[in-house]
Amino acid sequence: MTQARVQSIEALRDFRNVLTQCGEDWQDALAAVEAVIRRTFDWLNDQLKWWQRELREREEEVVQRKAELFRKQMPNALGHIPDCTVEIKALNRAKQAVEEAEEKIKTIRRWGGHLWPHAVTEYEGTARVLANMLTDEFPKTLALLDRMIAALDAYVGLAPVASAPAEAEVPKEKTAP
Repeated sequence: MTQARVQSIEALRDFRNVLTQCGEDWQDALAAVEAVIRRTFDWLNDQLKWWQRELREREEEVVQRKAELFRKQMPNALGHIPDCTVEIKALNRAKQAVEEAEEKIKTIRRWGGHLWPHAVTEYEGTARVLANMLTDEFPKTLALLDRMIAALDAYVGLAPVASAPAEAEVPKEKTAP
């Protein structure tokens, strides 16, 4: 009959502890990512609202700059039109600011409407597999390790203790009567 060579049950206990900690870390990481996803959706919505307000303000700025340019282009009492370079540059800057706001809104709508939700959907498929493993399979694995450790503890408790070899008995010589 062969004997099992149990080197270290403590190593199994250490492994179980590390595995348990990893499981907790994975669950914490999944929860943290979920929080980031929610915050990102909220941030995209906030950014869209902010840029929409900014666009309205910038459009109003364009209207004001056009009015200033129009007033400046009116001939003076002598019939001369004054230099309007400053007003034209201000109008161009205001128009560029409107274009920037429109581009930001377009980008945010693209991210908020398609790109980010698509990326989240892809992540959630993989994350769901890990979450299911952590809730379904992980406890079973820990229970299996517990049973293995208990069985090895019981086995070690049954193993005979090695003792010093018994002294060989020396046969006594027979004496004649």
